[in-house]
Amino acid sequence: MPRPKGSKNNVTKEARETLTELFNGELKHVQTALNEVREHSPSKYLELLSKFMPYWLPKMTEIEINPPDEIGSKPPTWFEDVQ
Repeated sequence: MPRPKGSKNNVTKEARETLTELFNGELKHVQTALNEVREHSPSKYLELLSKFMPYWLPKMTEIEINPPDEIGSKPPTWFEDVQ
């Protein structure tokens, strides 16, 4: 049976926590392996780092600002307080 709309997904939360614990226990090994890759192949090392980036840094989203439809439209009322 599907979970009710708006309820928390406990399975995803538990899986995320388990993977976080697992990965935290492996950090020394991951760092050692990356150091070995860097020594043998700097280009492969950079390739691996670029693949990890989406997990370390938040993803950027594009924001589009559209001008008002009317050419002679007035600025927002709050704009007068700022000037």
